[in-house]
Amino acid sequence: MCQTILQNPSFFKFLLRIDQDHAATIRLRGCIHCGGPLHQTHYERKPRDAPSSWIEEKIRFSFCCGHCRRRCTPASVRFLGRRVYWGATVLLVTALCHGLPLRRSNKLSQHFGVPIQTLRRWRQWWLTEFILTPVWQTLRGRFLPGGSPFSAR
Repeated sequence: MCQTILQNPSFFKFLLRIDQDHAATIRLRGCIHCGGPLHQTHYERKPRDAPSSWIEEKIRFSFCCGHCRRRCTPASVRFLGRRVYWGATVLLVTALCHGLPLRRSNKLSQHFGVPIQTLRRWRQWWLTEFILTPVWQTLRGRFLPGGSPFSAR
C-alpha cells in the first residue's frame, strides 16, 4: 500500500509546493556569500521512473548570485542530493527492505526497478553517512533508541 504513493502525482505536487516555498524563502534572503540578489537558474533533473508528463515536478530549484555569480541550490524534499532516484523512493525502498531475506529483497528490487547493489549502497549510506549529518544529529532524539533509522536491532 505505501508503495502506491510513489505513483501518485498529487504526492509529488505536494512535495513540489514544499520545495517552491522553501526556494522562495531562500531567494528573498539573497546570496549567503555577498548578500547580492539571486536570479533563477533552475534545471531539470531526470529521476528514474518519473513519468514524462511530470515536467514541473522534475525541476530542481537553484539560484545564481547577481554579484558574485555563486550558485545557491536550496535543500529539496523531492531530490536526495545527487541521487538519480526520487528522495521518497530512496527512503521508502530502503525502509521496506530493512531486515528482509535476500529473496524478498530481490522482489522489492524488481518491483521498484532498483538494483540490489543500489539498495545495499543506500542502506550503507543511512548507516554511516546519514547519521553524521546535522539533520540526524538534531532529530535523532525523536526516534526510538537504536542509532539510525535503518540500523539492525
